[in-house]
Amino acid sequence: MKNKVMKGTLFLLLFYLICPILLEVEAAIETPPKHLRDLSDIFETPLVNGNLAHITNGTVQVTNGNPNQVGAVWSTDKNLMDFKKDFHMSSYVNLGDRRGNSADGVMFVIQANTGTQRWFTTSGASLGALADNNTGVPVIGSAIPNSFGIEFDLYGNKSNADGYFDNQVGNPATYNQHIAQVWPGDPNFYDDGGTWYWRVIRHQNPINRVLADGLWIKLAVDWDVEKQQLSYQIDDGVPHVVDAAIFKRNVLDISSTAYWGFTGSTGPTYTAQQQVIFDEVPGLVNAEAKTYIKSNSRSKFLDNNSTVFSTEELHFSHEVIYHEGKQTWKDIEVTIEGLSEMTIKPNSIKLIPWYDDVEGSSISIDESAYREGSITISDNIMPDLDVAGINPSKVIIEYDGILHSESGSEQLSVQANYTGSNAMIDADSFNLYVSNNIQPTVNVAQEENEVNIPDTESRILFSGDWQNPTGGQVELAYYLDEQLIGSNSGIDSSDGEGSWSFEWLDFENISYGEHIFKVVITNQLGQANVSSLPFFKFNSPTLTGVSIPHNQNIFEKGEKIPFQIMWKDNDSESIQFYCQIDDDIVIPLGQADNIAMGEEHTYFHEIITENMSLGRHLFTFFGIDSDGNKSNEIFSYVTIVGKVQFSTRPSNFEMESGVVSTPGEMKVTTLGEIGITDSREPGSNWSVTAQLNADESDTRYHKNFINEDGIEAPDDFLVYKNDKNSRIPINTTSAIVMTQKTFNASEVFVNQDGEAGFYINTKSWMYRGIYTASISWTIVDAP
Repeated sequence: MKNKVMKGTLFLLLFYLICPILLEVEAAIETPPKHLRDLSDIFETPLVNGNLAHITNGTVQVTNGNPNQVGAVWSTDKNLMDFKKDFHMSSYVNLGDRRGNSADGVMFVIQANTGTQRWFTTSGASLGALADNNTGVPVIGSAIPNSFGIEFDLYGNKSNADGYFDNQVGNPATYNQHIAQVWPGDPNFYDDGGTWYWRVIRHQNPINRVLADGLWIKLAVDWDVEKQQLSYQIDDGVPHVVDAAIFKRNVLDISSTAYWGFTGSTGPTYTAQQQVIFDEVPGLVNAEAKTYIKSNSRSKFLDNNSTVFSTEELHFSHEVIYHEGKQTWKDIEVTIEGLSEMTIKPNSIKLIPWYDDVEGSSISIDESAYREGSITISDNIMPDLDVAGINPSKVIIEYDGILHSESGSEQLSVQANYTGSNAMIDADSFNLYVSNNIQPTVNVAQEENEVNIPDTESRILFSGDWQNPTGGQVELAYYLDEQLIGSNSGIDSSDGEGSWSFEWLDFENISYGEHIFKVVITNQLGQANVSSLPFFKFNSPTLTGVSIPHNQNIFEKGEKIPFQIMWKDNDSESIQFYCQIDDDIVIPLGQADNIAMGEEHTYFHEIITENMSLGRHLFTFFGIDSDGNKSNEIFSYVTIVGKVQFSTRPSNFEMESGVVSTPGEMKVTTLGEIGITDSREPGSNWSVTAQLNADESDTRYHKNFINEDGIEAPDDFLVYKNDKNSRIPINTTSAIVMTQKTFNASEVFVNQDGEAGFYINTKSWMYRGIYTASISWTIVDAP
């Protein structure tokens, strides 16, 4: 802080000491940040003699760089700080670019509303707000009363020539420039010494730094009504909390509202062009801006920091709401940035005003508003906002875009900025992470033995799993031979994977042969994948019955069993028949062509019993068609019995007995062997009988031998003599010539060896002639 009164000798000495500093290269003034352009009815430069501050297009020039200036800008009575509610203020100060050749600085001041305000004090070290640095001038009356201040001091007052305001702060390395918290009108924060100029300020929270470097310094002030706490930040740094009790004593106990603004001054030698701008004024416009992004491809609203995918279609909705305020929010220009990876769909940019809860007419925004990754809507299109009803209270700007990032793994940061002449609101950045597209996959999980499906099934259950890394919803569509047979939509895939199943109820109505089942998965990005399962519908041949003519089920060993098998097959060219007898090996029977598919056929086959054991047997029949499909099995029971029979039959014989009148016996030697076999179970008894039958055409009448004249021979004309020399006449009465018990199936013979055999017995009284007869040989099963 530079004193306004200086002695010449001291001036020359100080000039000598700071000459090296004057040789430094001065910095350029930085372009001001975005700020309010219209301060009408918000701030004023009080029309008090000596106030050199003025406002141009939202920039307050507190001092213009000339010596011994003082200036002040203050809020109007429409723009008081209200300590009954939370508020936030944001502003910037620029103190020129003369570095150490600068004086004196500016101060942010909060002054309790008393109705009688003091707008500034003096130039030089007081910065237009502090008391005089002369200890002979009382604090009260020379400072802005009932106030709190944050000084941006360009000059260190630490000598008799300049006073000792800054004796406790500053660092030569930063030209003694500093920021500190002060209480301008409170005598408790001044220490007066014994010399004429010896008055020292009790600075709080001092920050030593270069201030006159051409850069804009941000000052943000916050009030927490619940905590009754005031705090401030410099360039978004660590918050400095103001002592609540001291603030209460100096400001709040006086009034719950306060004027606020900036004062500033220059010295007689060193000066500065000092400016102030505002980007947020408490309570002026209370508005809120939000961004919503929805994936049209996935029908899903996205959270901040979500992952999106290349080629995904997104819907953007930027909403700004005017809640309340001291002024209409005017001359708003909208800038939406961060869209460089988007292709905005034609005719999709819309501006929709809302009047409270009533939607107004949509305004189409020309495509030229989008350029180089940004959308800009001028204040000629964007309406003013307030809650009076004339202007809308809410505006939604929406549009659709296609993400066209090829590389993936990029971050998009979309931000909507609303810059009005009297308020600026920025929506929080909405961040998206771009990932390369990964197609969904789907699988059919059928086992191999399920590929061939018999026509006995009426329904089929297909199943499998799927993956969709992009999330959102998926649709599954099911096809049979390229014809849609079903679908499932709206399946949530937020877990990235899942399982599926589809039961098809119309299987019985499709044709035989090969078919292809296909499942297609489609995600909300339009990406699709497919999995197929070829399967065969087949008809196993059907044996509808097996029978034996006359329903016979008992056969003698050695007989052929004439089976007839009824069958049909709907889709094969032929069938091979098989039979298994009991648990023996399966034997092939033969093959039959399927002349008329689907119609019943009959297959005939004879099975030989020669090598079969006696008893009851199970015959199992089945068929295998030319496609390899096995039929059902069908069963039949047959009993095989043994048989006693002539294995060697006697021959016809002729004998010439000579003159009948010569009596005697003659052995028949031309009859031949008479053999018998018995294949029945051992222990069976049987007999061989012989009986004459003269008339072969009529077996009902038995006669003895007769000659050509009809003369009958005696009853004992033919006899059988056994090995015991017993004579058994062969006549019209059945005669047993042999009795046997079966021990095995070996052949046995009627004994004709030695004296045993058949004899012709002639009588002396018999007439000459040729005697003939027929002999019936019979095996009799006897107990």
